[in-house]
Amino acid sequence: MVNDDVRIIQVSDLHLAEDLSFELKGVNTYRSASQAMRAINAATADAVVVTGDISEDGSPASYQHFKALCHQYNVHEPHCLPGNHDNLANITRELKGMPYCESLRLGNWLFIFVNTHRQGFDDGAIGTDEYRRMTSLLIRYPEQHVALFMHHHALPTGSSWIDQYQIHDGGTFLAWLRNYPTIRAVITGHIHQTFSAIQGGVAFYGTPSTCVQFVQGREKAEVADLGPGYRELVFRANGEIATQVVHLSSL
Repeated sequence: MVNDDVRIIQVSDLHLAEDLSFELKGVNTYRSASQAMRAINAATADAVVVTGDISEDGSPASYQHFKALCHQYNVHEPHCLPGNHDNLANITRELKGMPYCESLRLGNWLFIFVNTHRQGFDDGAIGTDEYRRMTSLLIRYPEQHVALFMHHHALPTGSSWIDQYQIHDGGTFLAWLRNYPTIRAVITGHIHQTFSAIQGGVAFYGTPSTCVQFVQGREKAEVADLGPGYRELVFRANGEIATQVVHLSSL
């Protein structure tokens, strides 16, 4: 990998709970998160991004468990986003000191971490303040290639049970994207499965969970026989992106 490349690891949907024995669809989420955080080898990356649903129950203890895992596996200052299961008050208080819904410039790239949390709803939205923040950054750094990270997906995946919970203002978002040709990718979590598509010259990537996965293209949620997952991304200086999803052996 040449020096101008930027390597980012994305983990998503840890679904940690106050109770360390909590299971989601038969998967102990603390053990699966621990397995994934150990496997990513964070020291080899320029940044680690956590795209929401860190918590299942929104409890302060669940975020404390996450911080402990980061410390244990040397995941320093991960860039964190909220998902629909997260509690905004608790995540901001308990993860104070970690980058949260901010932006990052590395090499020829600008990474914007977008808050799609919609209080009281499982679907997402991008608020006026977020559009204003993103637009300001894009105007400030017009020469940078841009990637957006967020929790909720913007394109339908073909899994109707989860597509009802994508960002509900998706048309507005896609129209906004067309105004900014430096945006190369939108990278999300939420769907607990792998997804990729290109629309309007923008790559859309969906990333599996560190816990339970679901079969693609189903009307109803169907658990897939896949272990914890995460995504590796390499952002080239010329605007190209190389990426792969890694699945670990089931616990």
